[in-house]
Amino acid sequence: MNFQDAVSHAKRSLAPVVELPSEAERLAALILHFCQEGDGASLQSIVNTSGSQLLSYEALGLAAASLLETDERLPAVLERWVLDVLRGTVVRPPMPKIAKSGWPGANNERDLMIFDAVKDLQKKGLTPSRNAMSPHTSGCDAVSEAMGLLGYPRLSYGTVKKIYEGVGRKIKAGGNPRLGVEISNRLRRSTSL
Repeated sequence: MNFQDAVSHAKRSLAPVVELPSEAERLAALILHFCQEGDGASLQSIVNTSGSQLLSYEALGLAAASLLETDERLPAVLERWVLDVLRGTVVRPPMPKIAKSGWPGANNERDLMIFDAVKDLQKKGLTPSRNAMSPHTSGCDAVSEAMGLLGYPRLSYGTVKKIYEGVGRKIKAGGNPRLGVEISNRLRRSTSL
């Protein structure tokens, strides 16, 4: 894969998140990413907050609708949630009185998508990073350039590399960088009535 192909590939990989304007649509894109990756634990984390968090509830609905429109099978966790909504056992939470600006997991979401985009490029033959003397054709370079082309605030090669390595360290340490308890708790606090 040449560098321009890598940039195009990274752009397609990042586009679902960076082109969607609302918080619910951004979280729905992340939910679809979890569905694609088979990450049931992160899906369950969002489902757990959907009974009291409007953002989670709306995002799950958007993600489920997107999968159904394309005739894709819903993951079991999402299927159970849809059935509970249809049965009335899960109801739409009220709008919070005070809504904070921005989704608290925005950087975590961005970091995860960046990590996955670089990993995907690595699988296609690009090295994830480079040293200062090497040509600027690594996976981190391609992701940095793709973000700029998408209109997302462009992150430098160094920032993308730092994000990639940081998520990688969490994984090596046995952590799950997917939507975890920390983000769920921040969601709960930031959207409470």
